[in-house]
Amino acid sequence: MTEHELRIGFIGLGAMGRPMVENLLRASFPVTVFDVRTEATEPLRASGAAVAPSLAELARTVNIVEIIVRTEEQVNAVLFGEPDGGIADYLESGAVVLIHSTISPAAVATAAQRLADWGIALLDAPVTGSIKGAVEGTLSFIVGGTEAAVTRCAPVLQTLGSGTIRVGEPGAAQRAKLINNMLAGVNSVAIAEGLALARAAGLSYEAVLEVVNAGTGASFMSTNREALLEMGRQSDLAGLGYKDLLLALQEAHSWEISLPVTAIATQFLADYHKNQPTQ
Repeated sequence: MTEHELRIGFIGLGAMGRPMVENLLRASFPVTVFDVRTEATEPLRASGAAVAPSLAELARTVNIVEIIVRTEEQVNAVLFGEPDGGIADYLESGAVVLIHSTISPAAVATAAQRLADWGIALLDAPVTGSIKGAVEGTLSFIVGGTEAAVTRCAPVLQTLGSGTIRVGEPGAAQRAKLINNMLAGVNSVAIAEGLALARAAGLSYEAVLEVVNAGTGASFMSTNREALLEMGRQSDLAGLGYKDLLLALQEAHSWEISLPVTAIATQFLADYHKNQPTQ
């Protein structure tokens, strides 16, 4: 199948999904979108996307589906949901589903096995690179799946990102992403503690971060001020960080290893998220 024969369905038009679709449209891919929030679809309709009234209608017209929703339950509902069924009931044999969400590795592996019964391939493809990377088309994709599925989706991934790292079969990419998010989450909590000490000691955040970034304490989070500020501004992001660290702890438990530092960071984020005012 050539690049021009790819018909893309995109489900989940949030802060990451919308700019990803916009980049696909700019590259002249035919894209059909769906989101439970109809207000999220209209700007993309104006940009040239087709808008499906249901998951079934989307699945009937595409041969590649990209999913970037928030939770494992939402992913499963998209794939196999009731009462009308999920996209698996309507996709043609030979289609490929890409899961960009960060969910449990076991859920991805199970979904891959179930989809195989329909003749549908699953590409485990979580992303790194933040909203800025989604807008600029510089995301990095960690992928787990067959070489054939990776090759078929390569034109799409190359449009959306600057690199693809294949790490194994479905589920393996989620494990690698969880390790990345675990390290980023722990680092974010450590930075928050450092800045709390700076505030107590009467030091300016700017001066402390300048010192850190000139020394051995520098990291992606400390050198990306906007990402750090966004994490502080949005309790919702803290909730997502908590979700990812919790998934990492669950994965570690399945392998019977201990992650004590991650456990402490997870509790910190849980307490922070719980104590934020309701919007």
